[in-house]
Formats: sequence, C-alpha cells, structure tokens
Amino acid sequence: RRVAVLPSSQDGKAVEVVTLPDPKDGTPSEYALGDGCILEANWFRPRHASWLVGNEVVSDGGVTLYTEVHPAFFLLPGLSGLGARQMDRAGAFSSLEHIVESLALPRRPGLEALVARALPDICDAKTVMDDETYYRFNLDKALDWLAGKTQALMALFSKLNAAFALYDEAGLRAYTVDYLGEYMPPALAAALRTKLKMPAAAEPQAKRKAPAPATTASAKPAAVAAAAAAPKPSAKISSFFSRPAEQPKAKKPKLVADKSNLKISSFFTRKVTK
Repeated sequence: RRVAVLPSSQDGKAVEVVTLPDPKDGTPSEYALGDGCILEANWFRPRHASWLVGNEVVSDGGVTLYTEVHPAFFLLPGLSGLGARQMDRAGAFSSLEHIVESLALPRRPGLEALVARALPDICDAKTVMDDETYYRFNLDKALDWLAGKTQALMALFSKLNAAFALYDEAGLRAYTVDYLGEYMPPALAAALRTKLKMPAAAEPQAKRKAPAPATTASAKPAAVAAAAAAPKPSAKISSFFSRPAEQPKAKKPKLVADKSNLKISSFFTRKVTK
C-alpha cells in the first residue's frame, strides 16, 4: 500500500491508472485518469519514514503526488510530426476516433472526451453535417497556445515564492520554457523559443572546447598562473581531501622499576631447581 495525494477536485472520486506515451520522448508511462483530467504521478520517498493509516502502519513512507496535465501535451508529439510516434495522414482532417487510434491512446470514454476538448486548442476544426467534427493540426495555433501557457506560468511562478523574484523577465521566461520543455519534443520546444524570440538553448558544457594553454611561463598572467597551480579537473575529488602525511610514531619509553618501592620479599626469591 502507498499514500497518494490528489487534487481537491478528485475528492471522493475514483481514478484509473492508464498507460500513455510520455509527451517528451514517447516512452510508455503510467498516469491516472481522473474525473475530467489526466493526472501525473510524482513519487517522493524519505529515507526513514512510515505512515499511520487508520489502525495500520504502512511501511513505505513515500507519498505519491498527482498533478493535472493538459491533454493537449499528449497530442502534440504525434500531431505535429515532431515526436517519437507520428500520426498517419498527417496534414489531413481526421476524425476523433482516427486520432485516438493513430496515436495509440487507450480507448476510454473519459479520455476521448478530454481529447475532444483539447483538440480545438491546437487544431483547425471542421464540422460536417452538424454531427461529426474533423481536426487538422495547425502549428501556428499550437505555438500560440504554448505561448499563452508560458505567460500564465510566468505569472504563477512570480507569485510562488521569493526565489523567483531573483529572476528578471528574460530569466523567468527561460526557466518557464525549460519547464514546459519537459512536456514536449525538443524540436517543438525549439520552435516555441523561436516564437518567443528567445535565444537557442545553451549547449552542454562538455561540448565546449577548453581554451589552449599559454606556451611560455612569462606570458601567463597572474590569474592564469594561479589557475595552473590549482588541482586539475581530471583529478579525483578525494585528492582535494587527502590525508595529512603520517608523522613518525614516538617510541614508547621503557618502564624502569623503582627499586626503592620493591617489596622485601623480592630480595629473598627462591632458587629455581633444575
């Protein structure tokens, strides 16, 4: 058994665990299908903890926090053609049933209703004979929707706690886009950066070349000379905490008996007979 915390909107309502593709890389992952929402599970487990549930003790002291994820994030990878799984007949109007089947989403009435509600945010819609609607992905519309999500999250983060007050507007926008990037393919996140006129994501430090060292000692500035004397990056971290050299142990002095305190019986020892 585990302890889970769900949004207050799900109080007294049953949730169903379903397998959905991760919005970023398409990996099958478990989510919870609640009443009118999709919930993402985040598990936190302290090292030494347990729960008291009624009259029982739950040895697993971890807690699973469920938070809502907009259904459109599960549709963007396949509809945009930028994710691991792409929808067939991309660029053409498709029915709700075809989209759900093509994206390999589980057939659940509640999930299909959520998909139908999310599709107009990122797709063009066309209703035929007043009884069936067809959808076609629109990249510009999807980017506008993502830009709106970015602004909404920026406003939320700025009021969340004092740590976000250290960011200027550009820094807060970069943080927010990186946060949203966990819910979309990297190519779509790059398109969102272009939409918001942001610089491209920084390359990892490992890919940057280190500056070439100076050839002569006389040409080294003081800062470079100090850096050269510093421990090399390749050195093990244990080298920075090396033990001091062991000092030679002092020889223990020999104990010499004080003859003035000897017992008188020691002067009359018995002779050992062979």
